[in-house]
Amino acid sequence: MSAPSIDEIFAFPPNWGEEPEFFMKQNVDVLDLANKKEIDIIENWPKMMMRYSFLGVNRTRIHDIEEAFKTRRGRLSDFYIPSWFQDLKLTEDIEAADATLPVESTVVLDDYKTNNKIVYIAIIHGDTYDPTLIAREVTDIAVDSIAIDSAIGVDLPQETLICILHRVRFDQDEIEWEYKTTSVASVKLTFKEIE
Repeated sequence: MSAPSIDEIFAFPPNWGEEPEFFMKQNVDVLDLANKKEIDIIENWPKMMMRYSFLGVNRTRIHDIEEAFKTRRGRLSDFYIPSWFQDLKLTEDIEAADATLPVESTVVLDDYKTNNKIVYIAIIHGDTYDPTLIAREVTDIAVDSIAIDSAIGVDLPQETLICILHRVRFDQDEIEWEYKTTSVASVKLTFKEIE
């Protein structure tokens, strides 16, 4: 396995002025009603739902978010989103050649480690509203460090945001913008975590 490509990640940063919402929801099977058959079976137990607000700061950003949504809507297409939280905190600056990241604690990864799940992380740096994102697979978890599948490739300061990538689907079929001006709008999108 390798970390997802940038095309597999909904990498738009959230509206930092609005807190995300988290809740549980019972999943149901997705049906192809026209042909009266099941086309996608989802295990029927509660899964984590995440609702983030996104800010379209100009017409280009609004268009880009709409296009990214259109290609994934309908609950059938899996993709990844960063948690956008500091899930792993670096304890020192990182050099481009590093493939081991010293972190304050890996407790947040205990469930992944216990259940032998694959962990993908997003290393996010640069502009808060238009950041650069690097995806990597975690190959080993120690108490105070993680090993990743390849070198970071860029020097990173200690305050770099490192968060877990969650495999998700959209849980809505339409997008509804709330316009603040003629070219600035916000939208809430709901994601369903897939194991």
